[in-house]
Parts: sequence; C-alpha cells; structure tokens
Amino acid sequence: MARSRRTTIVSVGIIVLMVISACSFLTQGTDSNNNNTQDDNSLTDQNSTKTTLAPSDQGSSDDPVDNFPLTPDPISVQVTLDEANMVKGSSRGFPISIKGETADGAPFDLYLENKLYTVDADGNMNGAFDTEVTMAPVAAIEGLPFSKGFLAAVQLGPEGLLMASPGRLTLSVPGNVEDEDMIGFAANGDGSDFHLFPVTGGSYSEYYDATQFYFDVMHFSLYGVASVVQGEIEAQAGHPPASPAAQDEQELAPLLPIEGLEPVATKMQLQLMKSYSRLVKPGMNKLAATKCEKVTVTAREFNVWRSKVDKANQTDYFQDLIDSSGKALHGRFIECAKEICPFCMGLSDSKPDKVKAMQMLTLATFAEDLSFSLGYDDAGYWRQLGNKCAEKAGAMPPGGSTGGDDSGGDVVTPVPLTCP
Repeated sequence: MARSRRTTIVSVGIIVLMVISACSFLTQGTDSNNNNTQDDNSLTDQNSTKTTLAPSDQGSSDDPVDNFPLTPDPISVQVTLDEANMVKGSSRGFPISIKGETADGAPFDLYLENKLYTVDADGNMNGAFDTEVTMAPVAAIEGLPFSKGFLAAVQLGPEGLLMASPGRLTLSVPGNVEDEDMIGFAANGDGSDFHLFPVTGGSYSEYYDATQFYFDVMHFSLYGVASVVQGEIEAQAGHPPASPAAQDEQELAPLLPIEGLEPVATKMQLQLMKSYSRLVKPGMNKLAATKCEKVTVTAREFNVWRSKVDKANQTDYFQDLIDSSGKALHGRFIECAKEICPFCMGLSDSKPDKVKAMQMLTLATFAEDLSFSLGYDDAGYWRQLGNKCAEKAGAMPPGGSTGGDDSGGDVVTPVPLTCP
C-alpha cells in the first residue's frame, strides 16, 4: 500500500527540513527580529498530535529563531500549454467559476471572488475587477525534478494577478491514483521559481471517475500535482525558490499530507507560526506608520497566512492571533478611511480625486472581506463606500454582497452614506 510509502517520503522530507532549520538556528543572521529564542519546555513530544505552542507564544517576541529568507537556488521548468483546451471567464460575474477539460477529458475548475488586483511599480495594489481570466491545462513540462512526471497541471492567467481571498482550484486525474505518493507544486508562468506547494485531496470521486486535488491559490500562476519517489521531495527542498513567499510554501507543503493521514500538529503549528513571523508580523509591527495605500499589502499577507491556517485545519488553534491581527487591521482601515474618504466622496475643497477614489475602493474591498469574515457589523458599510468610490473613479466595483442594505441582511450600514 502506497500510503506507507507516502508516510516515509513525507517523513524524510520533514526530517531534512528540520535539519536545515536546526542549522539555520546556529547560523542565524544579525537581524534583531530573528535573534529571539523559544523555550524548549513549551514543546511536547514532536510525535504528538496535541497542540504544543502556548497561546501566549503566538506572535510574541519569543517566536522560533528563523534564518529567513534562505539563499535562493531555484530551478526552472519549461512548460507547454494545451491552448486548444484553454478556457476563459469574465470577472464581471460573482463569484467567478471557470470550468474546462483536458484533451483526455479530465475536468478542472477555478472558483473565486472577483476581488482581483494588480501591483504597480511602487508596490501599491490596484483593483482589477474587470479582468478576463484564463485557465489552460499543461500538456508537457520539461525539467521537472520528479522522475514520474506530473499528474495534472494548469496555468492561470493573467500571470501575477492577485486575490484578496483564496480561490479554490480543483484538478482531476482520470482513475484512482490514491496509491501514489504525491506532492503539489507551483511556479511562475514562465516556469521559473519552481517550488513545492500545499495541496489536499487524493480521494476517489465517483462523480468524475477521477482523483481530485484541491489548491487554495492567492495569485495567478502555474499549479500542478506530481507523483514522486523517495528522495525527490527532500532534493527539491534543497533548492529554495527566489520568492520568500514561495520559500514558505515549499516548507509547508510536505507537512500537509495529501490523502489519508492527519498532519503532526506540533510541526504544522511551528511552521505556521514561522509563516506568520516571516511574512505577516513585520507589516503588523509597523501598521500604524504604514501609508494608507500600502495597508492592503499587509492585509493581503495576513489573508495569505490565514488561508494556510485554514488549509491545515488549524484555525481554532490560531483564532486568538487571527482575531488580534484582524482587529488591528480593521482599526487601521477606519483611520485610512477618515483620511481618504473625503477625497473619494468629493467632500474636500478639491474635486473628487480619481486616484484617491481608487485607493479607497481597494481598501474598502479588503475591509469588507475582513469585517465579514470576522463578524464585524460594518461589512455593508464598506461595500457601499467601495461602490460610491468606484462611481467617482469611473471604475467597475466588484460584485457580490455581504449583507446590509444591499442584500436585506442585518449588517448595520449608515444611511445616507457618510465618511467615518
């Protein structure tokens, strides 16, 4: 039974990653944020499935020491797309649902909200709510570091398009392949920065006569799943991608068993805490001083981390950290709305500022999602404010509704609409 082989190969990969991490503790850099240590007494047996990080340790100054980012040593692959079976979809609808089939008849689909964004040269996020999106199955991959090739892969376009909340990508492989040892992977659209990527699934589907795999994606790029043999996961772990976010995904991927086995909670929680300290905490620490046009960048990093937590079924464990971070972001959203909203609404001495209106629209979409997901009572307000700013900017607002006056729900929304 390949399940035992999968356990072995994942375990070996985990051991290698732990050795690399241990070495990094001895060779840590000079960054003051990385010089903290963690009390070994806060951990229990590494083979235990019980939670081990004390809640007081979450996001504290006692985060595990971490030499991050790693020195990049990425590999690249060459991808051939099956353009004849490419499918397209408009982001005008809500939600976006795109379905297609490979040349062999294997279905694939993408389901996401239409809150899509691009990043400009200054690193600011801008709404791209009226963007045609594409999904093309991959016909061939050269240079793949897996001797058995790949099972399924697609490329999402436009390359680099970002989401505020994760989309669900589903890939199917004809027949039952749950006896294989599998791993998810991702890369840039041109095949560069190849790395391991968290994926779940692997159970047999009687509806499609296929094995299905599920990816939670936060940007448009290349995604796939492959069958591997012993040693290939740890070999790829020795090739850190250039992107810090991709490095973090690669370390998390082997800890999330695709099928059958429950992850070891200790190791998963440690890795997710590292993810927070690496990619979210720096932005949260300087949130009060962050320019309003950059706050959504910090909010998106939080959303990316939160999607990893959800994927690993660790939401309950990290709930306090999610709530405290969400509260800080919500407060900063309100402060920024006070600053930008008058320009958006044309209440200042000058005419409505389209640039400011677009900034407010982008911020409002993130604030709406955050408020809705954390149960705040102003999700409807942010929806109306975003729609008003879109009107002022001559832009298309995203679709959907989270309650309030727009949907007949009970979310409290000021009428008439005013700035905070």
